[in-house]
Amino acid sequence: MSGVIHPVGPKNPRVYWVRRSLLAGAIFSTLVLIFSLLNGKDETPVVNTSPLPAPSQSEIPTVLPSQTQSASPSQSVTTAPAVATDCTDEQISVVVAMNPTNPKVGQDIKISMTITNTGTVDCLRDVGNGANEITIISGPALIWSTDHCNPSTTTDVRTLSPNQKLTISATFNGTQTSKGCVKHNQSTAGTYWAHARNISKNSDGLRFVISD
Repeated sequence: MSGVIHPVGPKNPRVYWVRRSLLAGAIFSTLVLIFSLLNGKDETPVVNTSPLPAPSQSEIPTVLPSQTQSASPSQSVTTAPAVATDCTDEQISVVVAMNPTNPKVGQDIKISMTITNTGTVDCLRDVGNGANEITIISGPALIWSTDHCNPSTTTDVRTLSPNQKLTISATFNGTQTSKGCVKHNQSTAGTYWAHARNISKNSDGLRFVISD
């Protein structure tokens, strides 16, 4: 025990005391360091894991819909042309005329019939020989018809525009006829009536006088 308090050795005792002081200081420093490590504050930053508050409505950016509207491509509307339908008798007029207007006995008379579309739209009408007839009567008797000597079933359907006219003519030489082109007497002086017909549309009668 005395060796601890009073150093024993070949060197000066002061040397041993200096060594002990240095060793004691080192041991003390080590203990202080260990104590500091064990009891020092944890410097590791603490992460706040609490949820962030939701942003207010004023903080949320609002995306407004664009006010620019793309122009719709133009569409050209093609209207199909109207298909003409058959002319009704109400859309058709038939007018008979003659030349000369004051014929003589035995004189050729040119009689014409004019078919007109009096409607406001195009329509289809048969104007063939089979659909037309010109007649002459004296009193109640039929004395001449274009169908007597020239019967026909020929059709000629045409498109008639509004106010379009078609004229058909025939010649009456004064000889009375009957069906089958049977010829009778020559017409004498007197009063006669000319009529024309297209299908079922009849003209007004045209009065004329044959004189000597």
